[in-house]
Amino acid sequence: SATSKILVLISATYLAYRDTTGTVVQCKAQILRGATSIYENIIANQIEGASASTMYIGGTSGYTYLDSPATTSSTTYKLQAARTLGVGIFYQQGGTNTSTITLLEIGA
Repeated sequence: SATSKILVLISATYLAYRDTTGTVVQCKAQILRGATSIYENIIANQIEGASASTMYIGGTSGYTYLDSPATTSSTTYKLQAARTLGVGIFYQQGGTNTSTITLLEIGA
């Protein structure tokens, strides 16, 4: 139904890092429906060090969002991430590093 809501549940494993040129790694994430950003987390995670040595941080981030797509058409959801400070961030797949997106339709 076009009045149904979609509960978006995401569990994503990640690894963020910085090299010796800075003291902070900061990253953000967003959930997209098609090409439209529907949720943005400005600082998904941050690490800070007192010295300029290589640092890594990893773990699992969880996101929950209740969407109202107002359509009966097929819809694609995805997670994108980017670093805002530091060198890089990787969302990982494979082996024991798996990420999931679960979508639940909630009837109106």
